[in-house]
Amino acid sequence: MSLDLGELMPLWALFQQQPLAQGIGLAAMLVGISAFRQRDDGRFRLRLCLYQGPSPSTSS
Repeated sequence: MSLDLGELMPLWALFQQQPLAQGIGLAAMLVGISAFRQRDDGRFRLRLCLYQGPSPSTSS
């Protein structure tokens, strides 16, 4: 059983060359789409905090 990618073959080749970069780009695209579809600002801010992770603390 094989999957015929057809016109998506160039995109699949890019993904195979740089999977981490393509995965990060896909996640960024999904965050951008969710920003336009978002109706609840508080929930959107929470999601952005989850994507960013903890910020490093600065010591004086």
